[in-house]
Amino acid sequence: MREVIAGDYPFVRRELSAEEARQLFAEQPYKLELIQGLEGGMDEYGMGAVEKPVISTYSHATFVDLCRGPHVERSSQINSEAVKLLKVSGAYWRGDERNPMLQRIYGTAWETAQELEEYLHRLAEAEKRDHRKLGAQLDLFSTEPEQLGGGLILWHPKGGLVRHLAEEFCKVEHLANGYDLVYSPHIARAHCGRPAGTWAFYRERTCTRPWTSTGRAYYLKTYELPLPQS
Repeated sequence: MREVIAGDYPFVRRELSAEEARQLFAEQPYKLELIQGLEGGMDEYGMGAVEKPVISTYSHATFVDLCRGPHVERSSQINSEAVKLLKVSGAYWRGDERNPMLQRIYGTAWETAQELEEYLHRLAEAEKRDHRKLGAQLDLFSTEPEQLGGGLILWHPKGGLVRHLAEEFCKVEHLANGYDLVYSPHIARAHCGRPAGTWAFYRERTCTRPWTSTGRAYYLKTYELPLPQS
């Protein structure tokens, strides 16, 4: 990173057609998937539609990347004493466990070394207050990733009381400010989402499988969520 910064390379933006992009990144399957989505009017996450999809690259020295940007004008504008690599982790391509596992590198950059140090201090303080650690230490909740799944919570009596108090506080405040309470079922027949056009969208993006009762298919209400805005 510091070698690139010292090189004072300009970041050069270029807009190109989908075909030009495919030729440029012919040996990079993940980039090709992104290009296909952009060509079809989808954003880089493959979710929401974009009004005017633009395919662009940024390059400096010998490195070229498919990127929307923006960037600083030159690499020398980055303070070499205010950058830091934080950690590495595995991540599924596009967050889908059915896709290959990739290596994710986390880093940060600031205008001054002091701002970087202040940020690292905040990270350290936040680590001390990590709810995942405190939940176990205070006997509020536990997780069983191998049994229930990642991020799913088993609330203990103390944690259950905290959750109850928080929920009641929110309800009281909402009612005091003129809101009404409504409830909808957690399951519904598949056709409920079809009039709004949401079912076709979420059917391809949910792990929910239907179950039948009296010959009719029922689903969890994932598909009742609104479509992402463009």
